[in-house]
Amino acid sequence: AWVSTVNEQGEGNLAPFSYVAPLSSDPAVLVVSVWYKEDGSPKDTLVNLRAVGKCAVCFVEADQAAAIEQSAELLPAEIDEAQHFAIPTAVRRAGWPAVPEAAKAVFFCRYREEIALGGKTAPVLLEVESLWCAEGIVDEELTAAFLPLARLGKGYGRIEKTDGKTKG
Repeated sequence: AWVSTVNEQGEGNLAPFSYVAPLSSDPAVLVVSVWYKEDGSPKDTLVNLRAVGKCAVCFVEADQAAAIEQSAELLPAEIDEAQHFAIPTAVRRAGWPAVPEAAKAVFFCRYREEIALGGKTAPVLLEVESLWCAEGIVDEELTAAFLPLARLGKGYGRIEKTDGKTKG
């Protein structure tokens, strides 16, 4: 997933995350694992979450794999990855960070807390406030009708549903 945040000056940050998972349904909480920089300082996403307190967790399909790879490059905090790499964005909810136009599903979340594990990552709990889905993505049975990109080791994969069974 891509996580979109803004800093206190309103400058955007778009970062890829290979670890995003639901943690609870009531309240609706996601967990993302934010790596620290080589020098031990927090990456921009964590700095922005601590300061501003909200983000958009964006799910896209496989055609966005190259753009996600590009946005993984460590850039200075004042450089917006979406602008730098010409990733088109859109505002899907007023007052929240812009998201990649290609996102099929977006969770708008508030920073809840971090879990101190003492390692190279900070698991961050994000409380879901709302969900935006592209037109036609969710059917009457509330089944998502798209194939989200997933990180698998150093490569990518997708989860497909065939014959009523999910396979990766």
